[in-house]
Amino acid sequence: MAEYGFAATCSPGGAGKWRADYSSSLRGADVVILPDNDAPGKDHANRVAKALHGKAKRVRILTLPDLPAKGDVFDWLEAGHGAQELAALAEAAPDYDAADVEPKEILSPDWLEMCLRDDRGQPIPNVANVLLALRADPAYSGKFAYNQMVCLPYLAQPLGPQAEPFTPRPITDEDVTHVQERLQIAGLRRVSSEIMHQAVRCVAAERAYHPVRDYLNGLQWDKIPRLDTWLTDYLGAEMTEYHAGIGRMFLIAMVARIFKPGCKADYMMVLEGEQGAKKSTACAILGGEWYSDGMPDLKTGKDVQMHLRGKWLLEIAELSALGKAENEMLKHFITRTTERFRPPFGRCEVIEPRQCLFVGTTNKSVYLSDETGGRRYWPVKIGEISIDDLAADRDQILAEAVHAFRHGAQWWPDASFEKLFIKPEQEARFEQDEWEGLISNHLIGRNKVTIQQVAHDCLFFENKKIGTADQRRIAKIMERLGWKRGTVRGTGGVRLWEKMV
Repeated sequence: MAEYGFAATCSPGGAGKWRADYSSSLRGADVVILPDNDAPGKDHANRVAKALHGKAKRVRILTLPDLPAKGDVFDWLEAGHGAQELAALAEAAPDYDAADVEPKEILSPDWLEMCLRDDRGQPIPNVANVLLALRADPAYSGKFAYNQMVCLPYLAQPLGPQAEPFTPRPITDEDVTHVQERLQIAGLRRVSSEIMHQAVRCVAAERAYHPVRDYLNGLQWDKIPRLDTWLTDYLGAEMTEYHAGIGRMFLIAMVARIFKPGCKADYMMVLEGEQGAKKSTACAILGGEWYSDGMPDLKTGKDVQMHLRGKWLLEIAELSALGKAENEMLKHFITRTTERFRPPFGRCEVIEPRQCLFVGTTNKSVYLSDETGGRRYWPVKIGEISIDDLAADRDQILAEAVHAFRHGAQWWPDASFEKLFIKPEQEARFEQDEWEGLISNHLIGRNKVTIQQVAHDCLFFENKKIGTADQRRIAKIMERLGWKRGTVRGTGGVRLWEKMV
């Protein structure tokens, strides 16, 4: 080009090899870019123009007329065009404006110049370079986040224009493919889907957020007390010290599970009421968008553990329909504090502290069959539920619970409250064994007995040997009636049972 009177340079190595330091050499210059007449040449021209934009005094891209396919400026000059014509065309060429170029044509983002490169100078399609792009490119920066409630990477902002208001949602394969396409066009031409997914998950984890915690932190309590009376005011329960206590503890426990995931919360409130009494509706209002009434069968294992993700309040409906084995399983299930499992297609086991509570619903008044498991249940006989009032005051009810939690309120009963108030309510819901009445009458006036005496003298067992199942059944009844197994053995080495004072 010098023989035609032009100061010129080129990109060493050809198209796609422009480096950031080349732009520094042309700072303040008046630059006219002459691309080859093919796709790589035009792409490279856009890259160079974008790299020089804001650095050079002036940047223009000159598309030469009548240039043959894949031809360059020398082909054009050799075809009979002269230096004066070239100078005139250059002077008439419009200034480069990045805003006027279609997104798919702007193929030289700043991050591309910082990429790790192979021996041929090409950007390497690895995790490091994809992370560089996702962190540095304004098109993707801030788009991905990690939802700590759902335990999934989320799309926090739309990847492109959309007509409808955007709501953050879990990242889909299509989202990752969309970004993969753009990065391949930009220069990471062989970046794989696996690398894209790894990088997206990584960059999302760098921007973790918790929607429920954010919601609770944003509440302002109006200083009107509601915690002790919400079961009465909104669910129609009788105003008692029992309802005041468990109502308060249950809501504080909900808050505690969000601010201290995995904290002990071994109790489940059970709402008792007729079918159609709006028990489930009240639960849905309380849990909001993080409520669920569709928990899978407990025997499905991983399905249940996965379902807990993103749930704050889970309803276990028709508690009275559960059999003995299911009740035993439920007892152990609700007392767990942490879930450990390997998600489908996951490579590593995850450890997820629980952030949820459980609430049972039933239309029966007698439904507890196991005393040890039944002590985990807090029964509540509801009345007329005020759905509209509960919905209107929900934020304030929870705001007060947050206030109580932050001031050290406990969400579990002490031994005295449990004995005086909770246990009598639980005992009223036990399905009484048909032997219990007979044994209770038989024990009147006695202080010490044996299982064998009760079996033969009260229940009229004919066989001298009593089966293990029957022994356990009698023992369970006697424990419920306030008797305990003694340390002194009677005649024949049989253990005595003693009446507790």
